[in-house]
Amino acid sequence: MTGTFWALVPPIVAIVLALITKETYSSLFVGILVGALFVGGFNPVASLDTMLNDGFLGAIADGNVIMAERMVQTGSEFHEFRERFIELMRLSYQHDLAKLKLWSEAIAEMKREKARRFLDYAVRQVRENFIYNLHNPELNYLTREEEAFSTRFSPFINERNVEGIAGELQRASADIAGNGNAKLILFDLTIRLAILIRK
Repeated sequence: MTGTFWALVPPIVAIVLALITKETYSSLFVGILVGALFVGGFNPVASLDTMLNDGFLGAIADGNVIMAERMVQTGSEFHEFRERFIELMRLSYQHDLAKLKLWSEAIAEMKREKARRFLDYAVRQVRENFIYNLHNPELNYLTREEEAFSTRFSPFINERNVEGIAGELQRASADIAGNGNAKLILFDLTIRLAILIRK
């Protein structure tokens, strides 16, 4: 459809309907629907998916791909990851090795892909907290819940430790992807984070 005459059909439909009915919003919605039908191959389910995920979520997320991905993620997983990240950072700062061991065992119980998604989430959070220190809201993509934690936590992520922490999280994710022992990898990660967090 891209680069052909058919790409012009949805806007033409919207304009013609707006001129005839004088209902701008309804006409625009019909134009969007026609475009989604073209993209979805006239399959109603694929068209609805296109409208929601590619259209509305993109608009709500203001073009931010990470925010759109978070909206698509199941709410419970997002909240679980946020709570696990907060717990990890607090325990790392406290150097509570016994609780860090329990934390690493709980994460190791997750399926490998879920554990890797959590570690990816943690890397994003570390980077977002580093950027949060710049006090420029346009550069941050934190939800309200994440920002509530970041107001107090972000000073602990600085130029001396941000690369080390993010690197350790990425290395752990790669090791888990390589079928390493998740309990050992994650406990090693927590020990390294407990050292790095105080730099």
